Amino acid sequence: MPPRVTRKCLRYQVDWEVKTFNGQPVADTLLLDISAIGARIEGPKPLAPRNHLEFTYLRPGDDRERSHTGVVMWMRPLVHKPGRYQMGVKFYETDWPLDLELSKGAKF
Repeated sequence: MPPRVTRKCLRYQVDWEVKTFNGQPVADTLLLDISAIGARIEGPKPLAPRNHLEFTYLRPGDDRERSHTGVVMWMRPLVHKPGRYQMGVKFYETDWPLDLELSKGAKF
C-alpha cells in the first residue's frame, strides 16, 4: 500500500477563471483548487515541471485580478479530455491571508 500523503494546508476546491500565464493571455483555463502553498490548474497549454509560472485569475463576483507566482511541480495530460492538461504549482511565497479568507467561508 502506498504511503499516505499528509497535506500541510487545506485545499479549497474552486472553479475560477485563469486569465494569464507569465503575462500572456490564456483561454479555457481553470483554477481547480488552491491552498496557501499551491494550486492545481487545468487548461489546453501544458507547462513542464520546473518551469516558473506567474498566473492571474478572477474570483466570481470580484473584478480584481489576483496573482500568484511559483514553480510547476507536475503536469499530466488528461486521457479522458484530449488536448487538456492539469498542472500542480507550488507558490514561492505562502499566502496565509488567502487561506484565512477562504477558511472563514468567503464565497468561492
